[in-house]
Amino acid sequence: MHSTSKEIASNYKIIYPDYLIVQWYAFVLTIRRGRPIANGDAWIAATALGIGCPLLTHNAKDFIGIPGLVVVTEQNNDALRG
Repeated sequence: MHSTSKEIASNYKIIYPDYLIVQWYAFVLTIRRGRPIANGDAWIAATALGIGCPLLTHNAKDFIGIPGLVVVTEQNNDALRG
């Protein structure tokens, strides 16, 4: 039996950007000036910072140098701090 996208989405919490997350987004873009970061990655980092949770990724290198961001990666099973 195939799950519908609504059933799959019900397992996750959707977090919409609020003023705090937008401020974090601007911070991430500013702090990474000179070291480009993809817009999507900047929003992901900003959301993690805004809600105070670690960021789980297979691409930890994309988030290096962001102060306060805790990045957890399966590759080395370590938490990296920005």
